[in-house]
Amino acid sequence: MKPGLRLRVTLWSLAANGLFLTAGTFFLFWLLDQQLTGALDEALAVQARATAGLVESWVLAELKQTATTGSANTVASLLASDSKRAGLQDLFTPPKDVPANLSTMTSLLDSEGQVVLSTHAPNAMDVPDESVLRVVRSGRIHQALVTVTDSQDQENAFRVATAPVTIGGQVDAFVQVLGPLQALRSTLIRVQTVLVFCVVVLMALNGWLVGLALKRAFQPVDRLVADIHRITEKNLSVRVPVPATQDEIRRLSETFNAMLERLDRGFQFQSRLFQDLSHQLRTPLAILTGTLETALHQARTVEEYRSILESNLDEVSRVTQLIESLLLLARLDSQQMELNTERIDLGDFCRQWVEDFSLLFGSRELTPVWKQDSPLLVSLDEARLGQALLNLLDNAVKHSPVGGFITFHLYRSQNMAVLDLINQGPSLVPGTEEAIFQRFYRATDGKPGFGLGLPIARAAAELHGGTLSAFTPSHPGAGFRLSLPLLVAERSLISN
Repeated sequence: MKPGLRLRVTLWSLAANGLFLTAGTFFLFWLLDQQLTGALDEALAVQARATAGLVESWVLAELKQTATTGSANTVASLLASDSKRAGLQDLFTPPKDVPANLSTMTSLLDSEGQVVLSTHAPNAMDVPDESVLRVVRSGRIHQALVTVTDSQDQENAFRVATAPVTIGGQVDAFVQVLGPLQALRSTLIRVQTVLVFCVVVLMALNGWLVGLALKRAFQPVDRLVADIHRITEKNLSVRVPVPATQDEIRRLSETFNAMLERLDRGFQFQSRLFQDLSHQLRTPLAILTGTLETALHQARTVEEYRSILESNLDEVSRVTQLIESLLLLARLDSQQMELNTERIDLGDFCRQWVEDFSLLFGSRELTPVWKQDSPLLVSLDEARLGQALLNLLDNAVKHSPVGGFITFHLYRSQNMAVLDLINQGPSLVPGTEEAIFQRFYRATDGKPGFGLGLPIARAAAELHGGTLSAFTPSHPGAGFRLSLPLLVAERSLISN
């Protein structure tokens, strides 16, 4: 089982920061080691150069007193005399009360690399090899790491700087200054201990801060989870709160609310369908049951049985039509129906349907009247919106007087293409402009129908992003206003 997201993020953060801090600590330790070693080398080089200068001054002074010139191994020749050696002895006197492994060691070597004067035991270190002497004879200072064995046979690490002593333009001797590394390394060990302690403390602090930050960061998620747990199939209309921040929690909340909206529509689709079917099928099924029971009570003639069967068949056809209308309306309401749209002029679309169903107009001698100033390009599904228009035409024909007119007024209103369909029938009863779009609403005029035509027409319009409403025109009659979005090109033309 995988650990939780918070624990994984905390561990990854600790690992990344631990790696970064460890690398930084190693780099800082290395940099400090280089800086301290470099400073020690520089100090040793300065001391070696200064000591070599003092030796050169002493040799020149001695040569001047004896009125002689320098020759090979001049320094070694002068130091062969005890009286002469005393002049340099002060330069090579070891410091008092300082352990050998912690004090600077200074040695004077002859031209062959043999120690002639030293602050410590002359045999403390080996004779420099030829490669070192070659570098120093060229006038440069040679620096290296050496190991020196003290009187207790303990090895100690030193940095050594070797400088030339030049007499008469020739390297006649060498000065070696050895600086102990024990104090430097002790300092580095203490620094390393402090750095390790700081890394441990920083790692602990980082873990605590990351945990605290994650706890605060996941608080919206915890609240969202708690809100989601309160939503069941009985309250799908509830939505989770959407935070005002523009972050992932907002997108998650909006996505979950969109999913709830789809689920809610699906449940409403099923619930409404079952309710409508149970309500509307009760009467026709009762009629069918009663008719069949009556027919079975006594023997009847063939004509009577035929009449009963024909009546039942009509009732079955009515039930079938009702079920198909309810299914269509439920699918439109739930917006689960895909549209096969195409670009078309709304006026041409309406004229095509009026021509296809001219028999509806001819049965009552109705005349269509068209009013359209310019094309109205829209995107629509001819089958679905045609069903809506057919329901509107059927409603207009039913309520129009024989020989009357049905007006089709098409025009633009902002970014919408609008159709006003007006008949000369009875005016709408005030306050029923919205009620007529409710399911199974039946007017008091006794016209046949299920009361589903107008709800289906409105649902089809809304599926296209439009609206359908009823209004009372200036002259007697009833009007219906269908509004559909214009295409983008038509909108640009209007704005221009």
